[in-house]
Amino acid sequence: MEDFWSRLRRETRREHNVSNTLVNLTLPFALSDRRVYVKALESFYYVYSTVEEEFDRQRRNFPKIGALYFEELRRKKSFERDLQFFLGDNWRQKLQGPSSTVARYIEHIKEVSSSKPWLILSYVITLYMALFRGGSILRKILVVSLALDKTSGEGVAIYDFPSIIDTEAFFKKYVETVNALTLPEEQKDEVIEEKRAIFLWNDEIFNEVRSGPYYRAILWRFFWSVVFVLVVVIFFLKKRNYW
Repeated sequence: MEDFWSRLRRETRREHNVSNTLVNLTLPFALSDRRVYVKALESFYYVYSTVEEEFDRQRRNFPKIGALYFEELRRKKSFERDLQFFLGDNWRQKLQGPSSTVARYIEHIKEVSSSKPWLILSYVITLYMALFRGGSILRKILVVSLALDKTSGEGVAIYDFPSIIDTEAFFKKYVETVNALTLPEEQKDEVIEEKRAIFLWNDEIFNEVRSGPYYRAILWRFFWSVVFVLVVVIFFLKKRNYW
């Protein structure tokens, strides 16, 4: 019989793949400009903070939900350290506040958590594992793209899990804990369905980042750089009678 973890992956694979494609289109530009990256960082800071607040509220009342509490995975303080690094000590005053998309997202999280507390598990599993399993690659790219210090960890705290020594052993334990959740099948189905929605919400944030003024400015710089290179190449070819 297929376990719950396998179902979560298999039944949301299409949404996951679509979301990955969008992320891959966004990242090269988002990671080349601090302003774009910080905007994305701030957006997900609100999301992760809301998830942790709702998770704390529900796990105290429902032991089944609390089974997935792992202090090592908590990210709110890590987001705050990164925001402080990029924006300075008065970083809170420099935040732009949730966009309309992010505001709707966090309101949705609160609503589903209140009406069906077990659905907060969808967010805990999806968002924590996104950084825990995929964060190391993003960390390496970010360090190079934004010229960050490789060893200090400054600016990349959300991707670091210093209290987890053996990542594979921890991941195995986490999967076993997910599979051991004593939820009725109907609730498991709803958790899977909500996981699909999470990818769609995250996609909206990435689309918002891609439509922002800083991102457009980067695209224009990229466009004119390409034009310049093409002009130089054509000039060279004509001069050598290759054109």
